[in-house]
Amino acid sequence: MNILFQEPLIPVGTKMYKMLKQETLFLEDSYDQWTQKQLLGNLLDKLLKFSANEKDFISEETIELLEPYLLVKAPDG
Repeated sequence: MNILFQEPLIPVGTKMYKMLKQETLFLEDSYDQWTQKQLLGNLLDKLLKFSANEKDFISEETIELLEPYLLVKAPDG
């Protein structure tokens, strides 16, 4: 969503997690930060406005940044 709306990304950080009964340094999940920021606003209105007014003006750079997400295949099952 941040890429599509050309908003700043949440910086990648690290955090200690317990995995296989050991403390391990791993990438920190930014989901809570993102949802607090996005869901406190009116996400549905933002998406509807984008669909009605802005979808035809996505830049080539934004398309390039979104491409890996658009090419992901759902697992068979």
